[in-house]
Amino acid sequence: MRAFLLFLFLLTNISLAQSRYGNEWIIPSQPYAKVSITENGIYRISYTELASAGFNVAAINPKQLQLFHHGRELAIEVVGEVDGRFDTTDFIEFYAEKNKGEQDSLVYYHSSRANPYQSLFSDETFYFLTVGQNSGKRILTYPAKLTNQAPEKYHLEEQLTVYTDQYSFNNSIGLVPSVQQSYFEEGEGWTGKYILPDTVAQFSLKFKNRVKTDELQPVLEFRVNGRSLNDHQLWYALNESTPLDTIVFGLFSPQDIAITLNEHAINNESVLLKTQTLKASNYDWYSMTYLKVVYPQSFPLNGQRSKYFRLRPNSLNQSVVQISDLSPDHIAYIITDRYNLAKVASQTTQLVVPNTAIQQRLFVSDEIKKANGISVVNFSVLNPTAYNYLIVTHKSLLESANQYAAYRSSVVGGGINRW
Repeated sequence: MRAFLLFLFLLTNISLAQSRYGNEWIIPSQPYAKVSITENGIYRISYTELASAGFNVAAINPKQLQLFHHGRELAIEVVGEVDGRFDTTDFIEFYAEKNKGEQDSLVYYHSSRANPYQSLFSDETFYFLTVGQNSGKRILTYPAKLTNQAPEKYHLEEQLTVYTDQYSFNNSIGLVPSVQQSYFEEGEGWTGKYILPDTVAQFSLKFKNRVKTDELQPVLEFRVNGRSLNDHQLWYALNESTPLDTIVFGLFSPQDIAITLNEHAINNESVLLKTQTLKASNYDWYSMTYLKVVYPQSFPLNGQRSKYFRLRPNSLNQSVVQISDLSPDHIAYIITDRYNLAKVASQTTQLVVPNTAIQQRLFVSDEIKKANGISVVNFSVLNPTAYNYLIVTHKSLLESANQYAAYRSSVVGGGINRW
């Protein structure tokens, strides 16, 4: 039994060691084009852009172009790759999303992110393009097709308002915990302006092209964040009605509330949300972090250059989407799994979307974005056995870090090497 457990322990640790770092996608001997992105959308990288950045375009086999983000390869389209050359008119097209802070969760200890829609640090993220050793992942294209299937009545619109006016743990604009830890704590992050206890806060929501149906009612979800050193009691109401409920949440804790909206709660296609604390103390502060309402919506773009559609599951495993103002310039991507995209060709104003036995997310746009910047990088090869420790610092502290490293590498400091 002990031998079996020892074998299982060794097998588990070998498996963990093989996938420990998440940098297996990096091949140090080859260059990468580092592509800066700060907005969601469809991007194209041209021959000229890569050449201007210093990438050796003459050596590109377009069929082996690969694009990585967060260590995973994305499906891309390389227009002109069939001839095996990357010519001056060729380009790379892909869908990309800005940094929303998914990896920020690693710096929190006992809690999740206070604001799941906003990075702690920056909207900027980087995608890495390289010429791999094998064929790269490509976007699957579904051709336009004719069908007698009835179009979808509506999709599920997700209307989101995110508040990022203040950083919650900032004693220059509000109250902070008496003791702050070195790790990120519950409720720490970007949120709205703090709301004082004597204030009835009001938040207006306006529906757009809502479809009234008995099949599905709109759902309003919002998150408030405690901003003072007391437990909070807060009531909320819709329009001019009496409070629907009173909630209790901790000092600097976030609290989520969801409300199903019936037709009586919607006036002239709008809803007014009101909130106020019961003034547990003179500093009973809180803030609004986000408002989200999900509701049935018709399909017109109504002048929007880009729009997301959340398609309901269809037992036929395909959905017909009729968009009256769809033009030949619009591109439609299925982005449910954004690392494995699929493109859907249109037939005039109609899209036939496959694989909708499960909910699919569709992105339609006639806007082609340009990267903020492209530079060529080569990743350093780190041999862990050659060093004793690693210094992680900020550029403002770099001089002191170098002084410390110089001391540690001296005879007096022990002659210890650092990377």
